[in-house]
Amino acid sequence: MSAMPPGSHGTAVPGRETADLLAFLDFACHAGLLSSSSTAAYRLGARRILSALPEQATADLTVLLDDRAIAVFNATSGETISEATRRQYAASFRKALMLFRDYLKQPQRWHDKAAENGNAPGWTPTADGGVDLTIPLPRARAMRVHLPADVTANDARLAKRVLSSYLAEIAPAATTNGED
Repeated sequence: MSAMPPGSHGTAVPGRETADLLAFLDFACHAGLLSSSSTAAYRLGARRILSALPEQATADLTVLLDDRAIAVFNATSGETISEATRRQYAASFRKALMLFRDYLKQPQRWHDKAAENGNAPGWTPTADGGVDLTIPLPRARAMRVHLPADVTANDARLAKRVLSSYLAEIAPAATTNGED
């Protein structure tokens, strides 16, 4: 999942290639139109299946035959990827392609729905130009993280490592107290 700040969900441009499909999925997720777990599954399925096709076949996804694309993927990955995983990729790819094609037919409807949602769930702009990310937790609790306006990809990687190490230290204590 990418950490696109709120407000950028209006920048998705209707194109027809693989990169446009992936950008659409990010837009829909950050606009609150898709959950992050669904988006991740759709992205993975689309990337896996489309990567098995020749470049010219993915130049216009509106005319791509999804069954044919899945058949090519299955033929090239049958030895290395389990049947259950290939079925999951196929289902995710079909759903992503269906949503993308709907978006291409009616982009304004999607952007209007995104505007109704306001900022992505969990993102709150701050006075310093950054954003606060609120992560919902069980039992009506939340965790908040502040991201300054000038966060870089390196900053995000460092933050991920640091947060992971802190949470790893906290988690054993929490589970011994009977918490999730």
